[in-house]
Amino acid sequence: MFSLSTASAQDRITRTDGVEVLGKVVRVTPAEVVYLPETPAGSTDTLHLNTDVVFLIRYADGKKHILHNPALPGNSTVAPALTDAELATKGREDAKRNYSTVGTFWGAYGATIAVPLLALRSRAPVVGPVLGVGVVATLASVRPSEKNFEILSPELRANPSYMAAYRKQARRKKAGSAIGGFGAALGTGAVAVAILAYLLRDGFS
Repeated sequence: MFSLSTASAQDRITRTDGVEVLGKVVRVTPAEVVYLPETPAGSTDTLHLNTDVVFLIRYADGKKHILHNPALPGNSTVAPALTDAELATKGREDAKRNYSTVGTFWGAYGATIAVPLLALRSRAPVVGPVLGVGVVATLASVRPSEKNFEILSPELRANPSYMAAYRKQARRKKAGSAIGGFGAALGTGAVAVAILAYLLRDGFS
C-alpha cells in the first residue's frame, strides 16, 4: 500500500479535516508523508505529515492513493476548526478547482455548431441560431448534479455553509463554460465563413 511516489508537477494532499496541501510528494511510509511544499519556489526543504491525518493523495498524473478513509468504521476524523464564512470560502475555492465542466463546454460548442446546420438542412436557417442559443441557455441553467461534486471529506459534504457555496460556484462555473463553448463555436464558424469566402472569391476571380 505504501510506496515511493514522485511527481513532476504539483501533487495534492487532502487531510482528513478537508484541508488541501499542494506540493511534490517525495515518499510515503506507514508513518508519514514526506513532500516538498509548493512554496517557496525551488525549495529543497521537505515537510512531513503523519499518515493518520492524511485522507488521500492525488498525484499530478491523475493517480490517487487513499491512506486514511474517515468513512470507515474505527477511523476518526479531525473536525475542521473553521467558521461558517471560512467554510463557504473553501466551498467556493474547491468548486473552482475540482468541479469539472468539460462536458458542458463541449456540449455548448457542439450545439452551437450542429443545431444551425440542422436547421439549414431543413430550410429554416433563421430558426437555427435561436435554437442554438436556446440549447446553450438550457445547459447553463440546469443545476449541477451533486453526484459530480468531487468532495472527499464527508464532514464537508455534510456542512450546509460549505455545500451552499460549492453549489453556487459550481453553477457559475457551469454557466461560464456553456458561454465559453458558445463563444468558441462562434469563433470557429467565423473562421469557416472567412475561409469559404476566400475560396469562393478565388474561384470567381
